[in-house]
Amino acid sequence: MASQATCSTICFLLLALHTQGQNTLAILNPSFEVDHPKCGEMPAFWINRTADEETDKPSIAPGCYFVSTTAAHGERYMCLKTRRDQNNDQLGQRLNEGSYLEMDSIYQISLYLAYSPNLALAKGDGKRGKSFGKPALLRVWGVSHIGKNKELLAVTPVINHTAWQVYRLLLRPVENDYDEILFEAFFDPDQSYAYNGNVLIDSISAISKVSRSQVYGRPGDFILLENPSFEETPKCCEPPRRWANCGPEVETPTDIQPGFFSVTLPAAHGDTYLGMVVRDNNTVEAIGQRLPEPLQVGKKYLLRAYLARSQMMLSLSRSTGDEANYTTPVMLRVWGGNDNWCDKEELLFQTPLITTTSWREHELLLEPQNSNYTYLILEAYYKTPVLFSYNGNLLVDNLSLQKLE
Repeated sequence: MASQATCSTICFLLLALHTQGQNTLAILNPSFEVDHPKCGEMPAFWINRTADEETDKPSIAPGCYFVSTTAAHGERYMCLKTRRDQNNDQLGQRLNEGSYLEMDSIYQISLYLAYSPNLALAKGDGKRGKSFGKPALLRVWGVSHIGKNKELLAVTPVINHTAWQVYRLLLRPVENDYDEILFEAFFDPDQSYAYNGNVLIDSISAISKVSRSQVYGRPGDFILLENPSFEETPKCCEPPRRWANCGPEVETPTDIQPGFFSVTLPAAHGDTYLGMVVRDNNTVEAIGQRLPEPLQVGKKYLLRAYLARSQMMLSLSRSTGDEANYTTPVMLRVWGGNDNWCDKEELLFQTPLITTTSWREHELLLEPQNSNYTYLILEAYYKTPVLFSYNGNLLVDNLSLQKLE
């Protein structure tokens, strides 16, 4: 079976992790096997969580919806559909009693994914009806039945291959403990509209707890940032909690996205992320945070960040007053400082221009040369050398800061 999954860095890492001796949470009937499948039937231990119960359900395949793909494992698998009305298929399973995904722990899960270009509903005469043959992606949620809340834990790339490929996802709850795992089909966020599509799922592994050193593949301690995934109620013109606004006082601060200025990209981790802009009046946005321990001169640190660019960010031009689309690519600059939250003493790293409209993980090597620094500042910045100022945007999510040995 093909296993060369596209290595995307939005909410998952494709890793060869060892799981022996670790805590595991069982997935029951992971290949969706049934003896006599019927379209719309739920396999044992699985629950239809699609919001509108009147719509057609997720379905066992092959055989339903004109899908003929051979299973990756066993004889069956599941089809999840996206819909133009955004009432997407959702499939859940309660974890065994007493088992749950623990807040602030990291877990690994693997599953086989594909899509079918042939998926369509059947008319009354048995002929093909409405098509659902476009590629979709998969979102993985943690659900709490005590608090009646859920958290987005992972998002795959768009599954645009018809042959099965294995994806290994990392799940890190940051808001709660969860006693159900839920899988949802979702449309390509690079498209400007919802559409009818599908994703096929098979052979889900047990959920294994992993350590940070296994995840990141290097020895060394982590410096724990506060609110590294920028979790907050989405809002305009306000820095995330635990972060200070380091932009000019005459301009508005950063935004907590998605939901404002036509930004719709789902978060790489959790529910929200940071949105920053540069403007055509030569002003840029930035935020800062005091570190729990200083970055030491001559030492090396690895800052990992998920970065993207929104294909739409509509606001007013500061130079003309007219509506403008802030979509020109910008870079992320990382500064060290000491005297206050926004003191930019030494430029520690600057990324290339961030051009992709889907999340990619970037590794930024920080090595202070001039001093020890107690503050970390993130700044959106123009293409260098700066020939002229322009309107652009940068999205940031899911930071981690590691001391390298």
